[in-house]
Amino acid sequence: MRLWLTVLAALFLTLSLRGDEVERSIDVYLLIGQSNMAGRAELSESDRGPIAGALLFNGEGEWEPAENPLNRFSTIRKDIKMQRMGPGYGFARGMHVLDPGREIGLVVNAKGGSAVAEWQPDQVFFTEAVARTKAALEMPGTTLKGILWHQGEADVSNENYLRELAHVIAELRRTLDADNVPFVAGQLFAPSDQPARIGFNERLTEIHKYIPDSAYVSSETLTATDTAHFDSPSMRLLGLRYAERMISLRRQGE
Repeated sequence: MRLWLTVLAALFLTLSLRGDEVERSIDVYLLIGQSNMAGRAELSESDRGPIAGALLFNGEGEWEPAENPLNRFSTIRKDIKMQRMGPGYGFARGMHVLDPGREIGLVVNAKGGSAVAEWQPDQVFFTEAVARTKAALEMPGTTLKGILWHQGEADVSNENYLRELAHVIAELRRTLDADNVPFVAGQLFAPSDQPARIGFNERLTEIHKYIPDSAYVSSETLTATDTAHFDSPSMRLLGLRYAERMISLRRQGE
């Protein structure tokens, strides 16, 4: 018994000393959409600093510790001053708690105000998201594990929304060689005096009929700072809901 313990201790020490030679395993997630995904919620002091177990793909094509604002390296973003907290923060924290022991890598490339038509395969937002994801997946030990989408404020009256979104996701999966990668979309803030948003959210509950291996995240009980953007507590909860849905989809596919 003592011999085995000695061998194991020596092995652990060897791996520790040669840590940079041991390949990392990083679960990569692509986060795209418009302003709520880009992040418009206020950041408190507790929301700053590195997120445990999470990396962010930066503008130099490298992984760095993930911290808010997560959309700062987006190649299509608006002014840096507009980038605050999005659901990626709560998602990363949720994944660390719900799926411990796994390191996640976030590729965040959102753009406020963008419509689903601007995310179609022949558009720059699509090609930029693909380019950054492919670059991230060239890093050792990386695997694309999911796509998170929060968009729709620009399409609340678009009756063909789910068909157009389905085309985007089908082409993303094909281009990234990830046919069955889970896809999760989030509902909009939809107060009772906004029937168009309520109708949009109702349509989103049918997403599984249009996109295989997909699910939606409810915005029920969430609150906002204005007519469209979730406030900080709701953004954290929204991100956790994304994590719960993502893990559920992944387990269904195993």
